[in-house]
Amino acid sequence: MNKKKLKPYHGIIMIVLSAILIFIVNPLVFGGLGLTGTLCGELLLLLAAVLITAAARADFREVFPVHRPHGFTILGTLFMWGATFVSVMAVTMLLTYFFPEEVYGASAGLSGAIMDASLLMGVLIVSISPAICEEAVFRGVFLSSLKGIRRKWLVIILVGGIFGAFHGSIWKLIPTAALGMLMTYLVLETGNMLYSCLLHLINNLVPLLLLTAMKGMYSSMGSYTEVMESASQMQIPLASVAVYVLMTAAAPFVFYIGRYFMYRGERGYTGEIFRADNRKTLYILIGITAAIIIVGILMFAVSFIADQQLFQEIMQESGSVSNGFTL
Repeated sequence: MNKKKLKPYHGIIMIVLSAILIFIVNPLVFGGLGLTGTLCGELLLLLAAVLITAAARADFREVFPVHRPHGFTILGTLFMWGATFVSVMAVTMLLTYFFPEEVYGASAGLSGAIMDASLLMGVLIVSISPAICEEAVFRGVFLSSLKGIRRKWLVIILVGGIFGAFHGSIWKLIPTAALGMLMTYLVLETGNMLYSCLLHLINNLVPLLLLTAMKGMYSSMGSYTEVMESASQMQIPLASVAVYVLMTAAAPFVFYIGRYFMYRGERGYTGEIFRADNRKTLYILIGITAAIIIVGILMFAVSFIADQQLFQEIMQESGSVSNGFTL
């Protein structure tokens, strides 16, 4: 029997059904189960993706393309994730500088639940299950339903943007959408969901391990919720944001190198990373890096000037108080 291809309406059904499961069914049915409820919600998403594919009589191997990975492509995936992760952290820090309460509040609930769970449970629910279940929905059924769109960049933006929106917070939209676009790009370029699953797993695993490592520190300072509430009342220094911005200066080159390894692994490309006949790309990368460095330095300068003004104001107030007590 000939297998059918998924149509755009199958993708729309997948997204609508996922929204119902995530925002209505899961809170009502699994809301009181903590991380266990989160796992049940992820499994429901996977079940929905499988049922839609089966109902459409589509080829599972085409909708969920999983093939043996190549070492170079895995390396390229890690490079591209590292560049994107650092860039996303810089954006998150910038948002936190302007909107500390909102950004801290957007992730406090899940982070608090993770702090109370075992590492094994956290890895299963926060890292492994989303890397399988959410990828089946977004880079599986939904992406497969859009293969009729010839403009690849449009598909990447659409799938990544909706993936970001499904995280339920405007403060998470830009970071999660950026990672969603990268994962979509990986699947389109390699034809292998395994790399997007790997990136998804690593991206969720790193913060989990950091939170777990800081459990002792948080316990000595009070509950995680109390620490986050205190942190949300404080504005992070602009100089700290500048550090993260400067860290992204290497991101364009790291991403480009990762892209090179990805193509070398999947397409047998053996050329040089920077070809002599394509100097334009090198100049663009240098320009982006220089722009990021300039922005970071300017942020440091603004922070230094603001600190100096604040120091002078404090000294002036201190002097006025001292003069008031002079006999």
